[in-house]
Amino acid sequence: EMKIGIILFREEAFFKREIVYEDQIVIDVEITKASNDYSRWSLRHHLYKNGDTLAATLNVDGAWIDMSKRKLTVPNEFIQAVFSTIPKSEDFEVVPGGKKEKNI
Repeated sequence: EMKIGIILFREEAFFKREIVYEDQIVIDVEITKASNDYSRWSLRHHLYKNGDTLAATLNVDGAWIDMSKRKLTVPNEFIQAVFSTIPKSEDFEVVPGGKKEKNI
């Protein structure tokens, strides 16, 4: 509907513990880097098994792509608002890529 999608530049996984079929898995997410308009971003996911055992950490770097033009784009205000609700990591940093400089 919005004609934009996610493009991933990098995925990195650190596996700490085995996960088996019976394990209960909880995944959290935090944003570690972002441009001021969320056109570029990095997310860190933690996978916990059975409540408190860290099983894996996943890091991804991404951006938004205009599906019609096949070019990187700035997300609309709705997507920016959604991304602004993602918890920021303790080591969060603002990175270049946005159109206007402001703190997020």
